[in-house]
Amino acid sequence: MNPAQLAGIPSPPSELRSIFGGLLSSQSDPNQFIKKIKTREHAQQVTRNLRQCFRAVYNIMVTKRDVHMANMLRQHCSDGKIVAVVGLAHVQGIEREWENLDNSSS
Repeated sequence: MNPAQLAGIPSPPSELRSIFGGLLSSQSDPNQFIKKIKTREHAQQVTRNLRQCFRAVYNIMVTKRDVHMANMLRQHCSDGKIVAVVGLAHVQGIEREWENLDNSSS
């Protein structure tokens, strides 16, 4: 049994094992790893697993930040156009919160 299982943390799904599998290998190339996880789909898989395994951490590190960033972007977006650079894991949540703001103001 691995240490994560002893701590009651569920084993990551196969998609995440395939993404992170070689990360700790002495022969792994960090640049290749970064390229591999820099997709929206992989970011969603990682955050979905974080939400399932560590809900409180996810709420603080992802959800609350998404809400705050969407509110700040909306507050400073006077003419309807804005450019923001955010971490890939926050894109979907900010888009969702932006839509919620649109729906609540109509």
